[in-house]
Amino acid sequence: MRRLRARRPPPLPGKQSEVYTTDDSLDKVYAFYEGMYKEIAMRSGGPKLPSGQQVKWYFFILDSGTTLANSKFWMKIQRPYVGGADGSDGRDLTIIQTVRSK
Repeated sequence: MRRLRARRPPPLPGKQSEVYTTDDSLDKVYAFYEGMYKEIAMRSGGPKLPSGQQVKWYFFILDSGTTLANSKFWMKIQRPYVGGADGSDGRDLTIIQTVRSK
């Protein structure tokens, strides 16, 4: 896996975020983490890109929290990578993003 440098501020004040990328499929990364951590189901999947491609993502809690709101350490896996201030930096990569409260 390769680590991407953050190109924008952390998602929320008081949070530290790290993003890693891999060429491995989203299904392979999901299978790796699903047995280790508690998955949090989201009401909707990821957004649809202007190209029509659907962003897929999964969320996991890495601590004893019961929701993303009360967790101090959680993770999102997603494919494809979407970055840039306007979301125009799209890459066919799986990302693993960890978010930790400071």
